[in-house]
Amino acid sequence: FKNARKMVSKSRVKVLKSTYNYEETISASFKNARMITNAWVGIYDYDADLKKGDPGVDDPLMWVYTGCNNVMGDQNTNNNCAVKKKHGQVDFKEDNTYGWPLPEGKYMVMISFDNNSPHGNIKFNRTEFRITA
Repeated sequence: FKNARKMVSKSRVKVLKSTYNYEETISASFKNARMITNAWVGIYDYDADLKKGDPGVDDPLMWVYTGCNNVMGDQNTNNNCAVKKKHGQVDFKEDNTYGWPLPEGKYMVMISFDNNSPHGNIKFNRTEFRITA
């Protein structure tokens, strides 16, 4: 448990721009404390009252695996992503995620380290970014 908290505290995620146009690819950089399968970055409504341990964390507006940069993964029998990346960039766009495009509004990103139950293993970045028409 202590190692999980350390991993979360040493990890980072942030969008590359403060404003995106409607239907523009949204890009975020990430840094994981260690490489892990099925880590993912999600986009949430900025005003969502989410906290670590909140089951609402399971329902991002959009998400992509950090290793595969998509939601389809890289496995033949399921949609898991075996690729592990310690740092890099993910892109949210029409052909690699669900929920595209997001409407105008304020959003935030977070990174999760546990594909099936991320409530306690998340890192929020409450830095606001906007989508405009």
